[in-house]
Order: sequence, then C-alpha cells, then structure tokens
Amino acid sequence: EYFAYFLSKYLRIPYGPLLYLKKEIKAQKALSYKERELNVLNAFEVIKKEDRYIENILLVDDVYTTGSTLRECVRTMRESLKLDRVYVFTAVRALI
Repeated sequence: EYFAYFLSKYLRIPYGPLLYLKKEIKAQKALSYKERELNVLNAFEVIKKEDRYIENILLVDDVYTTGSTLRECVRTMRESLKLDRVYVFTAVRALI
C-alpha cells in the first residue's frame, strides 16, 4: 500500500483502495499454481461508492509470481466497474 501511495504521488494520479479482501486466504507463497488460483477465487470485492466514475486503473502489487492475485483483482473490478483499461505495475517478478 505504501508503494502505491508513493507511486501515485510521483505520477500525480489519484490514489485510493478499490478492493477489499472479503474472505480469509492462505499465504500464496506455499501454494502451487492451481492452488493459488483457487485460493484467491472470489476473495475480493469492490468498495462501493455511488459517486465513483473510473475509466482507467493502475493496479499496483508488490510481487508477481503466477499472476493469480492480479488476474482475480482485475476480474473483480471489471465485473463491478466500467473500465476502459487496467494497467498493472509490480515491483518484483518472482519465479517459482
């Protein structure tokens, strides 16, 4: 979250949380590719704000390993928000 905050300041774009974790999930690092996908399935929900209009989003994550978490976040946002584009930025690309 700190990373996203400082990146938004540097890029001069609005910052704020759009998703929350609605169910408890296991730590991803100990799971296989398939287990990671199932672990985060339907785990997120968009924070509803009636006055919110968003065309484009920059989704920031600290570590990209399999992409399971990011894919689920993007899927959740696309179902709830009318988005033109979703951009993704990660600080680290990890290999499993």
